[in-house]
Amino acid sequence: MEKKTIREEARKCYGDLLNYAKFNLTSNHHDAEDLVSQAYLRFFKSYDSGKSNYKKGTNILGYLKLIVKNLFIDRTRKRKRTPNIISLHKQIDG
Repeated sequence: MEKKTIREEARKCYGDLLNYAKFNLTSNHHDAEDLVSQAYLRFFKSYDSGKSNYKKGTNILGYLKLIVKNLFIDRTRKRKRTPNIISLHKQIDG
């Protein structure tokens, strides 16, 4: 029963979490949706396996925001490390 209430509580935070990601991190709706969906996958996977640091009764929205923020930082760092590859066979107009 406990897991069911945590899942319901987390689902109620979806809109607030999406707005947080959209307006504070990415400014792009699609990127924000990607971050939020990855955060939910990560949260539920760790919570269901018993490895989550989330404590029942604490602020679940704050915990999910922390996951989204860390995913955004990881994604940004990865983009900086990955070189921008341009195909040699690409035709350039003009």
